[in-house]
Amino acid sequence: MGKEGVLQQKFLTWIALAHGLSSLLAMAIMSVFGGLATLCGFFEWVRTRVPLPRAPVILALGLFISAVVSLVTARVFPVTLGGDELPVRFALLQKTWFLIVPFTTAVLLKKARFIGQGLGLYLKLAAFLGLFGVVQFFLGWPKFQGIPELPYFHAVLFLGFHLTVASVWFFPTFAGLSVAIEAIRSRNAEWARIGLYSGLLGVVILFLTFSRMAWIALPLALVLLAMLTLNGKVRAGLMALVIAVTGVALATPTVQERIGWGTGKSDRLELWSMSLSLVKERPLTGVGWLHVQDASPLFLKSQYGDRYKDYFWGHAHNQYLEVLAGIGIPGFLIWLLWVLWPLWAFVLVSRDQSNDPRIRALSRGFAIAWVGLLLSGITQVNLWDGKVAHSAMLAYGLAIALRQKWVEWG
Repeated sequence: MGKEGVLQQKFLTWIALAHGLSSLLAMAIMSVFGGLATLCGFFEWVRTRVPLPRAPVILALGLFISAVVSLVTARVFPVTLGGDELPVRFALLQKTWFLIVPFTTAVLLKKARFIGQGLGLYLKLAAFLGLFGVVQFFLGWPKFQGIPELPYFHAVLFLGFHLTVASVWFFPTFAGLSVAIEAIRSRNAEWARIGLYSGLLGVVILFLTFSRMAWIALPLALVLLAMLTLNGKVRAGLMALVIAVTGVALATPTVQERIGWGTGKSDRLELWSMSLSLVKERPLTGVGWLHVQDASPLFLKSQYGDRYKDYFWGHAHNQYLEVLAGIGIPGFLIWLLWVLWPLWAFVLVSRDQSNDPRIRALSRGFAIAWVGLLLSGITQVNLWDGKVAHSAMLAYGLAIALRQKWVEWG
């Protein structure tokens, strides 16, 4: 590789790293670096024509076609609820940008080749932000999101919303913990410290988001980590510790008050029921890509007349029902395969004994994090959140690169 090639490799490596680091920060900076990384990855692919794995390409294309078909069908055969016609907005197709990012990310990672140093910086930044989040929980500074009925504040970091953090932070948390366990086995003190700082502080941050779904997903993910990475008494000990700490936390008055707080429970149940009704209305093509929120007030008006204004409306507050109602059953099945592919890829990489043990540990951590992401989607439309989408599609790109053996630890 000549001098020009080396400079190009370094530039693309730093672009990929900047996108990865910015995914833990604010939307503005991750949009800038995400857009730049996507463009650079695309032009690098055009230049090299590196073969992309067939399955995720077909699934992403199928999902895009499902989105288009849902909107075209809703325009040609309008969705009418209570006499009101649902307006169709093709501009919402811009939300399919995230279908490209896994491939451009994987191409950049192939160019960078070595991921160990970049991962170290990612975990160190996550650990620093974890310390910041603990302070934020008590002071509400600088991002303020109070917890109803309690004198504390959601840990939102710079991402601005507790449910966003409750999805994003599974990635540095379980990547850190899994890498730390492997480092302890291999007696690598430096990586053990980095992974433990990021992982343990990540566990604290996920708890301090005060997201009730995160409180369910977190102990399940920790038990899964113990089952997949530990053996014998150590495994049993960690699982017992997780169960004990969870029990103690649930017994505290502060947590009980948050769990018992009624807002969000009945509203979600009503939105889930509404989404299922929309599925019955258009089972094959849905009411339109990302149109559940627009259909919500029309549906309520058809049920309650002018009293519909007294009810809460919005998107489905469930990622699975949101997709099902939006693009119909066939599109949902394509989406489900698409969203499960990286989990499958991470599992395969983690079980491949020909891979570096550190690569296997990293894949194991990301597989567990992906499970946490999918669990969080039960009570929120997390993949439609742009900040969550950045982290999720970066992880998707990593799954492609690892599965193709395009990267090494270094």
